[in-house]
Amino acid sequence: MIKHMEKLLIFSLVLVSTTVFGISESQTQDSIHLWLVQTTQSLDNVHNMYILQASAVQQKLSALSNQNNSKEMLIEEIILQNKLNQIFQAYQYDLTVKRYQKGIDLIRILHEKILGLDHHFSSMKTFQDILTLVNPNTYPGFEDTKEIITSQLKKNQAIQLPALLESNPFVSASYMIMGLMIGDKDKKAKEADLDAISCILDFTLQMQHELNTIFYETEYLRTSNTALLEECYTLFEDYTTPINYLTPLKRCREVDDWDQLYHQLSKTMQSMEKLQNENNQMALFKIQADLEFAVDRLLSFIDSYNRFIQMGERYYQKFELIASNYSNAPDCMDQIPIQFKALQQDIHYSIDKFDEAYNITELKGSQLKGLLYGFE
Repeated sequence: MIKHMEKLLIFSLVLVSTTVFGISESQTQDSIHLWLVQTTQSLDNVHNMYILQASAVQQKLSALSNQNNSKEMLIEEIILQNKLNQIFQAYQYDLTVKRYQKGIDLIRILHEKILGLDHHFSSMKTFQDILTLVNPNTYPGFEDTKEIITSQLKKNQAIQLPALLESNPFVSASYMIMGLMIGDKDKKAKEADLDAISCILDFTLQMQHELNTIFYETEYLRTSNTALLEECYTLFEDYTTPINYLTPLKRCREVDDWDQLYHQLSKTMQSMEKLQNENNQMALFKIQADLEFAVDRLLSFIDSYNRFIQMGERYYQKFELIASNYSNAPDCMDQIPIQFKALQQDIHYSIDKFDEAYNITELKGSQLKGLLYGFE
């Protein structure tokens, strides 16, 4: 019976290589849907194949029941019942191997999506520029006015800020305002200088905490994604150990070693066939249990993936609210740095990215768990 498993596996590998992993980057959202369609079809094929075999045996058993009892009939009935049990057993092993193989395909898809998230966080340069947005010392207009005031204060022999405090945005802003107040300029000139930097001071001081929140929580998301990637590597190692494939996922992807992985699965199937022929049920059950436990680990990882995506969506929705909450934006729009507007666009882009590319509805439904657990 298990020989049928290998034929089906080879067919499905050809199918997968030309569909799920042959699609372009822009089509990654469809990859899970393709996986579900192909997995459903593959398991249906297994189910239908064994239904036909079992039905044929059942028909023979029904025909025997219409005959007169005899020694030969009883022997034939026992043989057919054993045959039916063997078919059911082979069916269970076949489903286990098929679900396990489809689990490998799903890990490949999820790994690519996590790598995509890693690239997403690395490419968000505007998030890395947040610390400059909240420091008035990085604004040319503020620096020009600060140099003028500092020069005046030196002439008046006023106290100068230590270099350490000059880089502190709060102290620097306070020093600037005090300098304007005690400087030599007349009232009108002082008001003009203060007006020139008022938007810079207001934006950086009002948005200091909010933008720092975005910066550090984005860093938290990035490190959480790195942890999820490491969890994926550990999952793959544990998942492929039962079939004696020991190459790490990162290396397997780099050298395109998937054929060898599926070859190891094929060898495991051959071992199962040999054990079945030898009627070594204990060893056969152990392999089946190891494969089923690996699939169970995958389902647990899917839950981790979904939790991370949901967390990322909530964080970016929070960032969008923060970035759109600057109260004096209408009055200071011309002086707000372009990096802030780019930050707002990147946040909106990230929300769409999480929703469209990474938040996969099919991963949350009962259909996927039903397929991997062997029921629909």
